[in-house]
Amino acid sequence: MYKQGMWYRFAKKKSYDNVMIAFYLPKSLAKAMVVKPKELPEELDVDLSPPEDMHMTLVLIDDAKKLEPKIELVQTCLEQIASEYSAINGKIGGVGAFMPGGEVSPIYYSFDAPGLPNFQVELKTRLKNLGLPVNEEHGFTPHITIGYTKNDTSPIETLSHIDLSPVDVKFSEMQLRWGNIEKGRYKLTGKA
Repeated sequence: MYKQGMWYRFAKKKSYDNVMIAFYLPKSLAKAMVVKPKELPEELDVDLSPPEDMHMTLVLIDDAKKLEPKIELVQTCLEQIASEYSAINGKIGGVGAFMPGGEVSPIYYSFDAPGLPNFQVELKTRLKNLGLPVNEEHGFTPHITIGYTKNDTSPIETLSHIDLSPVDVKFSEMQLRWGNIEKGRYKLTGKA
């Protein structure tokens, strides 16, 4: 077990100004899978994610402050989708990195589930049909961010130090985050 404050100082708390719908790793699994600073060589400059931040983003919607009047609309949409779809069963099976975007490069665990692409497209489509400005800057690459390499630290070199055995995961609940605030959890109870 990792005690609060023991290594969390290595992970920066970020402030977000968007709306996010995501699957969060179950707490016990997140604690087991989080990368700890002692697992990486000291010369690597990596901002690691704490376990409570380990999630897979399904949809991002820009500008949470402007959308505040539509929060109930979004919550109703998520309730409907959650009532139609069953839990997503899949596997965390690898590590990867995205191309550097400025000063940092995200490193992540990859996730694969047969039912996930259709679920994500349906979620995104319904939110767009409500007139919400869904962020489409990137395609959907299912992943759980481990951290961010900084200051010319090579993501590839960093990944070579992360030991991962495939892990089965069941995502049975979506979470709605409005900026940094949780605004609802939606259990997937349907049959699709």
